[in-house]
Amino acid sequence: MKKILIIKFLIFVSILILLDNILYTFINKIYEKSSYNQVCIIKKIKPDILFLGTSRSQHAIIPNIIEKYTGLNGYNLAWDNAGLIWSKGILSVLTKWYSPKIIVVEIMPEFNGKEPVSRLGPYFFIEEVKELLDYYPISKRYKYSIFKTSRYESKLASLLKRLFIKYEHQFYGYIPKYNKMGINMQLSSSKAKNSVDNKIGTAELKKDTVSLIKNIVNTAKSSSSDIIFVQIPTFKNIHLRSEQIYKKISILNEIVFLGSFGFDERTLALSREDFFDATHMNHSGAKKFSKYLANQILLHENFKKRH
Repeated sequence: MKKILIIKFLIFVSILILLDNILYTFINKIYEKSSYNQVCIIKKIKPDILFLGTSRSQHAIIPNIIEKYTGLNGYNLAWDNAGLIWSKGILSVLTKWYSPKIIVVEIMPEFNGKEPVSRLGPYFFIEEVKELLDYYPISKRYKYSIFKTSRYESKLASLLKRLFIKYEHQFYGYIPKYNKMGINMQLSSSKAKNSVDNKIGTAELKKDTVSLIKNIVNTAKSSSSDIIFVQIPTFKNIHLRSEQIYKKISILNEIVFLGSFGFDERTLALSREDFFDATHMNHSGAKKFSKYLANQILLHENFKKRH
């Protein structure tokens, strides 16, 4: 009796895994045709600069403005809920096909083991992407490894929707926010900011964070790309503990470091009118910051020419 039950269970699991693989292949096809797939665009234009980071970068860096002042075209690969895993993963994917001239990496919060892998779903056949699963708790590792569809984090409905939405690529990954931060929003955001700061200030910086940042640097170096670390301005200055790690790594690897103390307020001239909320710039602020970043890139390029 036990033997029969075991056989039935194994047959059930085998069928489940088979169906999961079929569905995974189907979702991959949808992903490739949806507006989520920015890889095919980047493979065509091969931008000089790649911008990696969180939603702060997504709404703050305008590649068109960078190109206007530097002559270097770029693509903004930052997105909401992204972090070190996405940055390392997508960099591993793209450097298989070409070598960007410069990689601008946002100074991001420490890795917490919860960052979604949904946008890396189709690329787990690449060993460097697959290895990123080792950073997750063992339960997630097993789930992502055995049930491949789980890598999409229930994004099927969103992917189907994206099939019918024409994604505007004239901004090259940048997504503008046009509203201005109101007074009430400012006050409530300030309270939220304080709690976030306290949490960051007392948390122990994880070894995984250091490892991921170093892996991003090594991947960039292997493709002969220059790296720039940059902190995105926020209305209420948020100082991340991880910033010190970026700074140390930048010194050891001769990386341009634009930290929270490196901004010239007179150059940026940011005000409340330039922010969508306490942690994201609107289109007005993004234009100012992109011009500032373009000037920093020019300084870097001119320094390289002289040396």
